[in-house]
Amino acid sequence: MIELQVLISTLGDGINGIAGVAHPVVEGVEYIVVWQRPDLRLQLGDEVKEVSDTDIEVPEDLRRPDIRVYVSAGCGLSCNRNLAISRATAPLCLLSDDDMSYRSEQLRGVIEAFAAHPDNDIITFQYVGDNKDYPQAEFDLRKPARGWYISSVELAFRRKAVSDSGVRFNPELGLGSELYSCGEEEMWLFSLLKAGLKGVYVPQIIGRHQGLSTGVKSAAEKSVLRAQGYIFSLKGIHPALFHILLKAMRVTRATGRSFCHNMRWLCQGWWEGQRRQMRLRKGKDTTATEPQSKQQSQ
Repeated sequence: MIELQVLISTLGDGINGIAGVAHPVVEGVEYIVVWQRPDLRLQLGDEVKEVSDTDIEVPEDLRRPDIRVYVSAGCGLSCNRNLAISRATAPLCLLSDDDMSYRSEQLRGVIEAFAAHPDNDIITFQYVGDNKDYPQAEFDLRKPARGWYISSVELAFRRKAVSDSGVRFNPELGLGSELYSCGEEEMWLFSLLKAGLKGVYVPQIIGRHQGLSTGVKSAAEKSVLRAQGYIFSLKGIHPALFHILLKAMRVTRATGRSFCHNMRWLCQGWWEGQRRQMRLRKGKDTTATEPQSKQQSQ
């Protein structure tokens, strides 16, 4: 019986990166790879196909019975995540990227952590490779420890609870989006908790990141600040303004970039989020502000 599926997102030549890192054969564990190939739009159209049903070649190391590869011509990391979740069937899922590697005991540890936390739908873990500092004690995700932030490859969840919630990754956020190049995992987690799911942080290492994380970006980049402001806009006016002010001060201290620069782009993202919500309330915008939308996952 498959208990855990590792959901790996990749684009183009990134498929070779998956073959180059460790994905051990573990009883009860399966890997689902969603491989985005925009160059195959004419061949695939809007279809999502399992590679075994096509003549598309994959690296030999991925031709294993415990690895399923799906190919799509779609773009965007959020759409990739949504597609992977829609193809999952196991009770537990772990989000992953094409440069994450694992050991057998780490993946078994994910399963054991859910057994030890039966009332939680989401568990966030630790990974090594990016010099990220982590809290040493468990905490409820609704009351996160100071300084903690989420990375997508730390997220594991009970598939049924997430599917039943209707919450999806927002295609407006994340790599490949024309609007905001990051923040998709924070938004997704925020929306799941808002929908009533329970989550906990467990100080347990579940993998190693081999390259520069897509989440490891300059905190003062305009696109990063806009995305953060956009997410803050969903938390209400007063909490958002407090978070914007606090974020601007922290980024200024950490990077030396001017406080006015940081406030400008945080506020722009916040205002864009407010305008989108106003249009939604008036029925003038069909794009959901939160990822509950049933948008095309390809």
